[in-house]
Amino acid sequence: MSGFFGVASKESCVLDLFFGIDYHSHLGTRRGGMAVHGNNGFQRSIHNIQNSPFRTKFEKDIEEFEGNLGIGCISDNNFEYCVSSMFIWYISFIKRTAS
Repeated sequence: MSGFFGVASKESCVLDLFFGIDYHSHLGTRRGGMAVHGNNGFQRSIHNIQNSPFRTKFEKDIEEFEGNLGIGCISDNNFEYCVSSMFIWYISFIKRTAS
């Protein structure tokens, strides 16, 4: 199974994204990923979460992330497909928002 979570905000979305993905932890216990877009472009992080919880692996990442658009995924199978789908959706979302 996999879970997706996305946020679009006028202000920083990083914490909402972090806790939204973490809420979906029951849907996946192998890999997690999150990406945000802001003034500095894209920032992304992908981690193996088989031996530790999502929160533990991503706590340091969210301190450096800045952005108001974000999307994340958590999965226990087929993570490459999950991440590819996530970024395709995210890029098309940004293009529609920017127009």
